[in-house]
Amino acid sequence: MPLIKRYANRKLYDTESKRYITLDGIAEMIRQQQDVKVIDHETGEDITALTQAQIIFEQERKLRSGIPHTVFTNLIQTGSDTFAQVWRALIPPDEWKKAVDVEIEKRVQALMQRDKVADDDGFHMLDLLLTPPEPEPQPDRPTPLGGLEKFIKQRGPTQEQLEQLTKQVEALSAEVERLTKLKLPRINKK
Repeated sequence: MPLIKRYANRKLYDTESKRYITLDGIAEMIRQQQDVKVIDHETGEDITALTQAQIIFEQERKLRSGIPHTVFTNLIQTGSDTFAQVWRALIPPDEWKKAVDVEIEKRVQALMQRDKVADDDGFHMLDLLLTPPEPEPQPDRPTPLGGLEKFIKQRGPTQEQLEQLTKQVEALSAEVERLTKLKLPRINKK
């Protein structure tokens, strides 16, 4: 993954190719399906999303005929709820599930490394929390609704299901944070 550092003078430096790069250069990397990460050199803060927003702004400025300013005005006026809805609409369900699984695994691993949770318990938690793989289709089993069942499976989760998943992840995150603050004795299974 290319790592770009932004310096105080706002210059962007590609650490992989060891050269300065422009926003247009980063946009081209993204178009080529590279997963680019941008950090602030002084603070180490991840500013990838901010940089991507700058790229969109610069492209809009150059086109001068793209997105009407009323769209931006409405986004600002409606606040974070609209951004969250747009974000959920743009991210495919499989990517959403992967991101949730990665976050769960990262947090449980951190608990295990800090000896807040025994390894056996941590692995058991991961088995319970991670998204199970999709079951293999059984071609011998006749489907009563035929094409309709296939259509429903391909359509993916509903907005309500995604919102429910988001709430579950937030609740899980809160519970993990609460547990990390407690000084729990290690549980040893025999």
